[in-house]
Amino acid sequence: MKILKKNFFLENFKKKMTMKNLEQQKQRASTRSSNPGFRNETRQALETGVLRYEVDIYKFIKSLFYEKLNYYGIPQPENL
Repeated sequence: MKILKKNFFLENFKKKMTMKNLEQQKQRASTRSSNPGFRNETRQALETGVLRYEVDIYKFIKSLFYEKLNYYGIPQPENL
């Protein structure tokens, strides 16, 4: 009986690990590096239409963030 339980749990563990690995591979395949992102027309439509206030808030917070970086002498990231 103990051997059956051990084999049962071992097989379930192997299946879960295989499923987890497949899921991780799927997630890695769909990362931002392979995603082209928004087209300029889409971005402009969102920024001037539905999301215009959110975009303004985002830009304001971003500018505050960079002011704080400057104030404390923290170098800004290069790839922005």
